[in-house]
Parts: sequence; structure tokens; C-alpha cells
Amino acid sequence: MTIMMGLRQGPHIRLLDDIIKVAARGGCTSLISVISQLLYLFRLSTPNTDELQTFVTALEKLSDEKILMKTPREYLKKLIAAFKSLDHAKSDFMIAFLKEIKCNKKLCTTNKIVIIKGKGIKDKKCRYYLKYAFEFQHPLSETCTRTDSKCGFILRYCRLIWGYQLLTQWDDYADTGIHLHDIISTRGMFWYETNTFYIKGKKITVAGNYNWWNDWFFGLTDLKDDEVHVALDMTCLLVAKEDD
Repeated sequence: MTIMMGLRQGPHIRLLDDIIKVAARGGCTSLISVISQLLYLFRLSTPNTDELQTFVTALEKLSDEKILMKTPREYLKKLIAAFKSLDHAKSDFMIAFLKEIKCNKKLCTTNKIVIIKGKGIKDKKCRYYLKYAFEFQHPLSETCTRTDSKCGFILRYCRLIWGYQLLTQWDDYADTGIHLHDIISTRGMFWYETNTFYIKGKKITVAGNYNWWNDWFFGLTDLKDDEVHVALDMTCLLVAKEDD
């Protein structure tokens, strides 16, 4: 079970309609990925009001059809705070757009998505892998009585596939302090990173699933290690179990 990063920025994504087409055919599953791509596009050009409204309406339709997972409000708050600290001609535009998404109940949620911070685990098997452990007690495993380790899961990032894999073998969890329940699924699961750095002595925290901030922010210093987070759509997790 794999969680792909989602949309890649690049020449194949140049218009808002390109994002909708990729999302509609399953090329990305979360609005987190869509927003990261928008941060790339909006730096290149600014859409007019009609184009933006058509785009938002299309996103609402994909969200209603459960093709796109809503974005957590906490994620948008980090982006808005970052752009408030940015001296850029398009800062006001970005802040207004992100606030519009944050207030849109079809695209943003506060209580249906759980955000979990991962803890890095060294993987000596292959230089292409990075592993992260997440403590998480699924609602259907609340009666777990194990005391030797915490409920949760481990994701392994592979650069070759540009995504994360859910580890399911018991030996993957040995000596990690985490144990896995078979009800855990990657359905309704999406990852992103947060990074903290300084610009002219001002501390800024950004979030996303590619380094869009290198295109917007200049003079970055004292960059801290990436923190990996997983956004879990609890509705999808429960439905996934019912479907099994």
C-alpha cells in the first residue's frame, strides 16, 4: 500500500485545468497536493477572478465525489502565516485565496482529519529509503491491551517511486516501540512536510509536499530538519474497513 506524493510541478502542469484533469483521473488524492501545486503555478502567473472561481467549483465537485480529500485547516493556517511574513507582490493574493479555501466547508475541515507527526527511523537496508514511525490508535483498536509498544504504523519513503509505503511485516516493527493493527490502511492518508527557517532573523514555518518555498522565499538561513506529518481522513479509514 503506497501513498504517492501527488502532483509534480513541471511543464505538464501549467494551467488550473491541468490540475483538475490530473485529479479527476486519480493523479492525486488530496487538496494538500493541489495547494502545493498552486503555489508553483501562482508564482508564474495570477489567474483572473472568473478562472479562479471555475477552478474552485471544480475542486468542490471532486471533493463531493470523494475523489479529493479535504485539506486540514491547520495546514492552511501555517501557509497563511508564512505568506504574512513574506514581502512579495503576490502575498496579499495568496493570503486571500488560502483564506477562501479555509472558509470553504467543502474543501477544508477541522474535525474529520487527524494530523500525526512522524519520528524518523534509520534504515540501513537501502540508501533510497527513509522510514517514519507514527503513533496512532485507530478508533476500531481502542480495546488494544498491548503494553510493550504503542499502536501505530510505519511509513517508508522510497525516492525511486516518489512516495511512501505502509510497512505491514511484523519484523519491520521489531524494536521500534510501535505495533501495527491490520485495520490500518493508506486509504484516506496523505503526507506532507513542515520546515522552519529564518529570513532576516524572522522565524517562518512552511508546509507542503515539495519545496515550493524555495521559489517564493529568498535568503533562507538556519533551515531545520524536515518534519514529516500524515493527514488521516478518519471517514475514509472507517469506510475502508467496512469494505474489506
